[in-house]
Amino acid sequence: MKGAPIPLRVTRVDRRNMALLEHLADEVFDAPIEPGHLSDYLDDPCQHLLVAVLRGTVVGQLKAVIHRHPEKPPNLFIEELGVASAHRRLGIGTALAEKATQLARQEGCAEIWLATEPENTEGNALYAALGMRAQHVVMYNRVL
Repeated sequence: MKGAPIPLRVTRVDRRNMALLEHLADEVFDAPIEPGHLSDYLDDPCQHLLVAVLRGTVVGQLKAVIHRHPEKPPNLFIEELGVASAHRRLGIGTALAEKATQLARQEGCAEIWLATEPENTEGNALYAALGMRAQHVVMYNRVL
């Protein structure tokens, strides 16, 4: 970041502060928030929605889930990290990732992992700068 620090606040969304999501910058989420889906999401204790708020507007978000296992420590999976294009390169993605790292440590997680496309140059640069290592995996999905 260059110049004066921006007045950024990173916080976890829950039922008490979900009104924050009424003030979203464009491109923070892939689609409009559906109230029913949001309610289900907030009710799940393993799901974590972190938002970056700048001057009253949500300009970034990170969705993460804690995976618990019977045979090993939990891990945190970053499902999505989005920052409005007008607010990129200001350290917002880094601030969200740092907050997720704090959460992972508090939850006793052994590692953090995520997946992204090879052509996501901005994301790949961010994750490398955060000390994450690229892994070569094959991912499968099934549309239902």
